[in-house]
Amino acid sequence: MTAFGRALPYVLSWGVLASLMIVGMSRLPMTLYTPMDGEWAKWNVEAILHFGKVFDLSPYSMLAGMGSMYFPNLPWLNPGALALALPLEDNTKNIVSYAVYAAELAISIILLARVIGFSWLIATAAAQLHLYLLFPPFSDASASTTGTRSLPIMLT
Repeated sequence: MTAFGRALPYVLSWGVLASLMIVGMSRLPMTLYTPMDGEWAKWNVEAILHFGKVFDLSPYSMLAGMGSMYFPNLPWLNPGALALALPLEDNTKNIVSYAVYAAELAISIILLARVIGFSWLIATAAAQLHLYLLFPPFSDASASTTGTRSLPIMLT
């Protein structure tokens, strides 16, 4: 069997998952950066990107956790948060940001499973199952109460 024949089922399954996620996120925009915590985290990242200098550590609040309004986050080191600086429509920025977070999460699950010794099939199934059950927009259907809906920044 050729390498293309072996990779085809993985490529098709990831393609179906990605298309379902993008369609679901565009039809249910309130599942992305949910009101209150999610909008606050998004506002915080966008404010740091707008007013801060690249790779400047001053936006990092040393008083985080002691009543500071700023989240301890440097968006220049976070690709999902960095996607919020793209010159796109607001809903499109949210979808791109969550897609980057989903890719980061899936890659880390697959790498962890492979390091532990699981096969490519089991590692891929675990990553896809995690995204299907615990990541927006599917998390609404499974009624999961993870923080991924409101604060995907906490994944990194």
